[in-house]
Amino acid sequence: LTLAYDYSAMDGVYPYSVNYVSPSALNKKTNNVALRYDWNKDSDKSGYLTVYRNYYGYYNFGDMSERTYGFEGQQSFVTGKNNKIIAGLEYKNASGENIQSYEGNKGINNRAVFLQDQWQFAPTWQVNAGLRYDKHSNAGSKTTGSLALNKKFSEDSHAYLSCSQVFKAPTIDDLYYFYDMGSWGKYVGNENLKPETGNVWTIGYDFKTSPSTEINLSAFYSKLNDAINWHTTDYMNYYAENVDKETKRGLEIAVLHKLNDNMDLTGSYTYAKVEDNYGNTGYKRDYDYVPNLYRFGVRYHNKLWNIDLVASGANGLSQQSYGEPSYLTLDLNTRYKINKDVTAYLKLYNLTNAAFAEQAGVVNGQDSYPMAARSFIAGLEYKF
Repeated sequence: LTLAYDYSAMDGVYPYSVNYVSPSALNKKTNNVALRYDWNKDSDKSGYLTVYRNYYGYYNFGDMSERTYGFEGQQSFVTGKNNKIIAGLEYKNASGENIQSYEGNKGINNRAVFLQDQWQFAPTWQVNAGLRYDKHSNAGSKTTGSLALNKKFSEDSHAYLSCSQVFKAPTIDDLYYFYDMGSWGKYVGNENLKPETGNVWTIGYDFKTSPSTEINLSAFYSKLNDAINWHTTDYMNYYAENVDKETKRGLEIAVLHKLNDNMDLTGSYTYAKVEDNYGNTGYKRDYDYVPNLYRFGVRYHNKLWNIDLVASGANGLSQQSYGEPSYLTLDLNTRYKINKDVTAYLKLYNLTNAAFAEQAGVVNGQDSYPMAARSFIAGLEYKF
């Protein structure tokens, strides 16, 4: 039996961005509680039931808050030597209050049941098939399915292929958020939003070229109808709307190499491309996404020390959305275990002092949401 509670509050003022530095009120609060009971936790007949209540006061201008009540339950059943079924249900009731836009509360609720079958139909083959039914107060009812096929070639390699249907209903924020800042612009939700629907395909292959080198390859493609987006044409007025169609495609290559028992090397490359089609006018590339991401890391670890040096870079960024078309940063994270209860740490960020942004937004060639310059954090952790 697990009881979880978290509370946080932030109150003050902050600039909207470096382009609009006038102080704006900040008032954010979370107040969440959940109770969960697990049974048969380490067996094939495991299950759980969770009930929760969440409160969220938005980090934005509109003084909007959201309350959510719900429960989730799941049970596993062994139906054969190589077959297991997982069944579950969910219920969520969320309501929002926005004193600028309407009186009282407006809300949504969703009921869902799902069933998944995990079947190892041959010694090296497994198929996972699932069905889910949602009944949403705003978005209607929908049955979606998923299918995944896994092939094990050896202890060191396997491949997988999956396809899943998408049904994503609009959130309270998407539907009911509203704030008018006059000449500073406005943010307007849309009560008539449609749910996102579509399909996602993923293919991957994981293998080892030696006992010390592991390579992971994966690619994905998705096509959504009525994708939900907060859209602006002038970086001032934002409106929630449905994109007629949206396609995403990408791939990732990740490598892990162990030099010895104390030192590892990691590297990865991620490519992503997103295109939107507004009103059947033809697909247009979404320049808010970073097309090429690179990471390379060196890690040293023993019983006392844990040291990570990570290089992160990107290129191909659109200067319509970012101030710099490319960047390279270095971060160093060092931890030292003083004793079994006390650990000291030092984190050094952006050692190259690069000007870059991880979030799109640019005005007159300047990033609206730049990352910090060279900085550090030092501290101690104590366990009791």
